[in-house]
Amino acid sequence: MQHRPLIIALTLSTLGVAGAMAFVYFQTLSDTAKLSFESPMEAEAPKREGRFSPLSWTSKFSGKETPAYLYPAPELHVKLDFPKDSLAALKTFRVVVGELDPYRFFCLNQVLLAHGIDYAYYKAGGDIRLIVTTKDEAYLRSVLKELQRYEITYELHQS
Repeated sequence: MQHRPLIIALTLSTLGVAGAMAFVYFQTLSDTAKLSFESPMEAEAPKREGRFSPLSWTSKFSGKETPAYLYPAPELHVKLDFPKDSLAALKTFRVVVGELDPYRFFCLNQVLLAHGIDYAYYKAGGDIRLIVTTKDEAYLRSVLKELQRYEITYELHQS
């Protein structure tokens, strides 16, 4: 690199100060960064045998064949836990409610909770279906009439 001052002077006169600075920068960069493109060495993973070997359980899955069938739909099992001692005296009703926005759904829950009515609900299509247990059907009908205040329509069926 003994010719560097001469090259810088020629570059400075030809390209100006910015060109000379760029030339010096790239020249310095090429001197400091020597890149090598050697392939990395392949290291062998240690093989462990025994009960807690990571190869022992994964090898079972890799050798397993996938079944030739698929289930047509996911299965769903629902269990409703109502107190068994009180079921004999209680009547069970189904209340079908249309689609509700979050505010009306909140109002529905609050009305039923405020009157101490035990219920469980699930969604079927766009409708919400309640399973309600109560001793008195007239009391349930009076509570459900309060839902009209929130513009909630319903259908009551005895199960």
